Amino acid sequence: MIPATPNSELKKEIDQIAKTVGIKVKVAEKPGKKLVDHLKSFDKTRKTERCNEEDCMTCKGEKNGNCRKPDIVYRIQCKECEKKKVKSHYYGESNFNAYTRGKQHISNYTSNCETTQEKSAMRKHSKEVHSDKKVDFEMKIMKTFKNDPLGRQVYESILIIDSKNNDDFPMNSKNEFNQALIVTASYKQGHSE
Repeated sequence: MIPATPNSELKKEIDQIAKTVGIKVKVAEKPGKKLVDHLKSFDKTRKTERCNEEDCMTCKGEKNGNCRKPDIVYRIQCKECEKKKVKSHYYGESNFNAYTRGKQHISNYTSNCETTQEKSAMRKHSKEVHSDKKVDFEMKIMKTFKNDPLGRQVYESILIIDSKNNDDFPMNSKNEFNQALIVTASYKQGHSE
């Protein structure tokens, strides 16, 4: 095998020399990169660097970004509370990527519709803790769960319960705390009599 060259020039040259000398030789070029590998390099869901989008809640806070990875459990943190060393977090899970889910949270937070505002944990926090002053929030991906929605929901539940017990101002609503109760079962391995 010979290295691939544009228009197979090296292969053609070797074939011509072999033909001139009278030697039968099968010359093959090494294959290049597979098309699927080229396509993966353009796939935004595999992005690990900052996206530099102004409205990205993840990349404006995290060192490496990863805002385009789907199937996530994430944390939203109030930057104003963080400055004052006050724990105030919202935990969520989504099959969307962090950039898309963050934009949905921002849209609900900044909406003029009262019904939409009531659904926004960020807006509710802003009203209750900061006298409805506009504050900044940051999103962090806690963990990704590829093809495991149940694992994602269980992990979110654990974080919500922990937030309820340890945060100064937990941002998840009361009905989310009730949803977060996890039933566990255990058994003792042994022999039957």
